[in-house]
Formats: sequence, C-alpha cells, structure tokens
Amino acid sequence: MRLLNILGAVIATGAVGGAAVIGGCATAAYPDLGRAKSEERALFIGDVAPGRASKKGAVPVAAQFFNTSNKTYKYVVLGVVAYNRVGDPIRERGDETALVDLRFTGPLPPRRTPGIVKWPRVWYASALTCIEVRRVRLVHMDSSERVIEGGELLSMLSRRLQKGCRGVKA
Repeated sequence: MRLLNILGAVIATGAVGGAAVIGGCATAAYPDLGRAKSEERALFIGDVAPGRASKKGAVPVAAQFFNTSNKTYKYVVLGVVAYNRVGDPIRERGDETALVDLRFTGPLPPRRTPGIVKWPRVWYASALTCIEVRRVRLVHMDSSERVIEGGELLSMLSRRLQKGCRGVKA
C-alpha cells in the first residue's frame, strides 16, 4: 500500500491538504447527498475519478466529498483501487497490494466540502479506466481515527460509486 500526500499546484482556491483544491458547489449534482445528510453519515463521497494521463503517463485523481457529520476532520484518507479496461487491478512495481491511500489534509469542518480535490500523480498506467473506493479513514482533530468499510462505506457513496468497477470494458 502506498500513501500519497502530493503537494499540488494552486488551482482556483489554492492548495490544501497535499492536494490541489478547486472551489465550487456540486451539491445539486448529487441527489443522494440529502439522504446522507439526513442520516448523519460521517462523510458522503460524490465522485472519485481518474484524469487524463500526462505525457509521461502519470494519471491524476480527482475526488469530491462532503463532511455530513457534526465533527471536524483533521484528515480524510480514501483507500482506492484502480482497474484497467479488462477489470484487473493496477499495481505499481514492487507493490503487493493495489490499494492506494489518497490523503486530504484538513481541517474539514462539519457540513462542508473542500470542493474538488486533485492528486496530480497517483498511478503510471494509461489503461486506467475506473477507481473503486474500498475504505475511508477519518482522523478527528484529537487524532482519534475511524475506519469505515463494507456496508457502512457503501451507504456513504453516491449511486454511481456504489456500482464499483464491475463490467469495466475497453
């Protein structure tokens, strides 16, 4: 497993948490966000997607998530796996697992979103077509942690992300 905390360039509202952040509101794009807020989920993840590979083959990742709880988070760490066109997980050389941790450094106050968060160089695999969220680690301001997986994680994902990467094709 690799932990990425890459310092990105300042984009729109600035660099935050080791990732570039683009300001803006996408609440209307996620009709299930209201459900997550009313059920007081710890977090709602609207999207996690690969960007276009650079000339050197570096693939960036963009994510949008919302703190739907009443707690402030110090870090939000998304544990993700990327898949190629035929559905195989992408592993970097030397990695035993395909799981990669994408870390956003806050603070992320209650009922707020950092906007669209971008990590500029996550994988070097131009055939990457899909990213699946496998776990979320929330670190509170007192440094206590909560790891969310399985059914609870599924309830925090947008409908599109709940489908995962099944059926990935060229």
